[in-house]
Amino acid sequence: MAVPIVLPIPSSELTDDGKPTQALLELLQQISDALDELALAGSATILNSASTIAVAFATARADANYSVALSTDGNELVWVTARATTGFTLNRTGTSGARAVDWIVAPDNDP
Repeated sequence: MAVPIVLPIPSSELTDDGKPTQALLELLQQISDALDELALAGSATILNSASTIAVAFATARADANYSVALSTDGNELVWVTARATTGFTLNRTGTSGARAVDWIVAPDNDP
C-alpha cells in the first residue's frame, strides 16, 4: 500500500497562481523514478509439476544489475536465473506441489 508523503513547498517553487514550477515537477519526477528503482517486491507461485516461473516487472528497470532475495513456503531450494531489465526466472529443485515464492529486488550499486 502506498503511503503519501507530504512535503512543504517553498513559495519560490510555486508559480504566481500557486502551481508547482516546471523545475519542481521535473525534480519530483526524478525522485519518483529513483524510488521506483530502489526496490521491487512481489510473489509468484511455481505450479505443481513445474520447476520454473517467469517473473515480469510492471516497468522495466534501467539495467539488470540487481540482487534478488527469496523466501519460500517449503523446504526446497529456490534460485534466480535469466536476470533481465524486464524480470527474471524463479527455479526450484523439485516439481511436486505448488511452491509460493516471495521475492524482493534491490539495485546492486557496485561499479
